[in-house]
Amino acid sequence: MNKVNLASLFLFLLLIVGLCLALMPTSAKATHYIPGDEEIGTWDLTNTTYTLTQNVTEGIEIYADNFTLDGDGYTVTGDGWGTGVYLDERTDVTIKNLTVENFNTGIDLWNSTGNKLVDNTASNNSHTGICLVVSSYNILKGNTASYNIVYGIYLASSDNNTLQDNTVSENWMYGIVLDSSTTNTLTGNTASESGVYGIYLDFSTTNKLIGNTVSKNSFGISLESSAGNTIYNNYFNNTSNFYFDGNIYFNTWNTTKELGTNIVGGPNLGGNFWAKPDDTGFSQTTADTDGDGFCDEEYKLDSEENNVDNLPLALPRPQVVNVTLNPPSPVKAGSATFTITFSQDMNTGISPTVTFGR
Repeated sequence: MNKVNLASLFLFLLLIVGLCLALMPTSAKATHYIPGDEEIGTWDLTNTTYTLTQNVTEGIEIYADNFTLDGDGYTVTGDGWGTGVYLDERTDVTIKNLTVENFNTGIDLWNSTGNKLVDNTASNNSHTGICLVVSSYNILKGNTASYNIVYGIYLASSDNNTLQDNTVSENWMYGIVLDSSTTNTLTGNTASESGVYGIYLDFSTTNKLIGNTVSKNSFGISLESSAGNTIYNNYFNNTSNFYFDGNIYFNTWNTTKELGTNIVGGPNLGGNFWAKPDDTGFSQTTADTDGDGFCDEEYKLDSEENNVDNLPLALPRPQVVNVTLNPPSPVKAGSATFTITFSQDMNTGISPTVTFGR
């Protein structure tokens, strides 16, 4: 084996070791085991709820099932290492109203099923805000993951999870990542201002991404060797909205035309809205001559046409409403009628124009 191959192998091994260390669930400083540890909170047996009563400077490990950890607005702060809140082989645990910061990983679920993470903040962690590994049928709703070094929310080999209404912003590299994960549903999430990718799918299949806002990233969404995903009614506004790596497989980028308000206020559901910060996006520059809310042309995302948005959303047309007000009878001298015209569009809102008549 020559020196070049040896050097390449050495670098590869370093990357593998680094990834293993990043994902390894280790504690920072000491660890509080709850619900048993009443040093940092109180236990309500009737409601099976453990509520924090103070800020915490050590990691927390959940060692029971079927209960709620209510952070009550308090913060768990680390020293840059370990895991803030750790679940291993746990089920039916709810974690809510908690801020976790300055760990390697903020909230970490391993081999855990049927849990809920609700209204938590996982920020300023040295690797990942929220991490799920081999964990399925969990719900992540209303969480914020920001200013994490690598990932905001990361799912590895985790299936059938629901990510709803989470805000993932200003992470250094990735916003939301699905790695070898299938049949997850992402709805109503905001993935913005990540250094590289807003949403990244790696060897992940049959996931649904519906009604998400992905903006101000270098790349909006990236698919690496990922197939059979359904992606529609999302708002993309990035320097580059999509990127394919590895094998390019078939994915669905629109639903059938359906009456209903879409993500940019148009009258029908169909595909996605494709914008760019400089107003040169496909949806911003392609005509919608019949006013049905769709661009007149399909949007081909790859040359082999495995990925085509057949119903890309168009800019909604301004809506004009005329209201004519007449003076009461009898008409007095000098009285007048006047018309107020309200014009509305997605950029300027409502702008009234008043026209007087005699």
